[in-house]
Amino acid sequence: MQTSKIWAIIQWGLGGFILLLSLVAFSTKGGILSGLLFLLLAVLVSPLRKKILALLPVAFPKMIVIISGIVLFFASFLTFPSSETTQLEGDTAEEVVERSMPSVESEEMVGESNIQSLSFSSSKDIEVQEGKDVSDGYVLAKVNDKNAFFEDDVTFVSGNSEIATIEYSRTALSNYLYYTVNGIAAGETEVYAVSKDGKVESEHKKVVVKVDEEKLAKEKAEAEKKAAEEEQKKAEEEAEKKAEEEKLAKEKEEAETKAAQETKSTSEQAANTAAVAVPQQTENSSGNDAGGGGNGDSFNTYDIPEQQNTEASYVLNTKTHKFHKPSCNDVKKIKPENYGTSSSSRDELMSQGYSPCGHCNP
Repeated sequence: MQTSKIWAIIQWGLGGFILLLSLVAFSTKGGILSGLLFLLLAVLVSPLRKKILALLPVAFPKMIVIISGIVLFFASFLTFPSSETTQLEGDTAEEVVERSMPSVESEEMVGESNIQSLSFSSSKDIEVQEGKDVSDGYVLAKVNDKNAFFEDDVTFVSGNSEIATIEYSRTALSNYLYYTVNGIAAGETEVYAVSKDGKVESEHKKVVVKVDEEKLAKEKAEAEKKAAEEEQKKAEEEAEKKAEEEKLAKEKEEAETKAAQETKSTSEQAANTAAVAVPQQTENSSGNDAGGGGNGDSFNTYDIPEQQNTEASYVLNTKTHKFHKPSCNDVKKIKPENYGTSSSSRDELMSQGYSPCGHCNP
């Protein structure tokens, strides 16, 4: 009975130790698989396995459980990541071997810069699109003492920050410095890394920033749209200006026509007034002369024989609406355009609005 308790304690202790290894694996980059295998091994070693196996519908032979434990043990350690032998992107076989070798600090290195060299992971040019960024590998810092190296011991520099910039992004395995290049404007420049003390500098790497075709097409479309809108606005303004000019010209023409018509009407009215005033003055003077008042020589007379030699009973003045005997002296004074004759009776003429001459009393 006491032996079984001791054995249970040993199993719990061994399971706890393996569980600790699984936590270490989980906390190490690339150690997820190893951590899961260690976790399964910890459960298989501890007394928990009996309770878990009891829940399964099929009973597993003891030999299979033992073999599974052995396989999990070796698989867990084989998949455990090594910080010294992990191969990074772009690594060559020589770099993997070199990184696996321990760094040796000799007496000659004392007092010198901790950084021996800085080098890019690739010699290819960096190509990035305008307005975009790219993570193009890393800079390897060969150092004397990794424990004394920090990422801020190295500075990334751009030859022209108006074209492209370069900045630190993360660190892997203590001395692998990953960077990000940002494309600012189309063009070419160089980037490099330099130690904080300025003693060690990497090779200069060419950066080519390409034009963003999509952005360029969008800007071109917007410019064309804006130009079309401005052209349309200009055409509308010109059309409005032309319409306004035509309207003003039409109004001016109408005003001039109206003024000409008013001037013509005024002239005609003045002429008519003058033409009417003269015969009225003549008739009035004739009446005054016939009545014995006034000088008959001051008026125009129309001594036309045909006006007296008529067979009609009466001579009419269509302007003054007087009717005379053909032998009346006033007949001479009737204008030709106001002269008329009638053989109607006296009463009929009076009914038509005519009145008898006061001189000849027809």
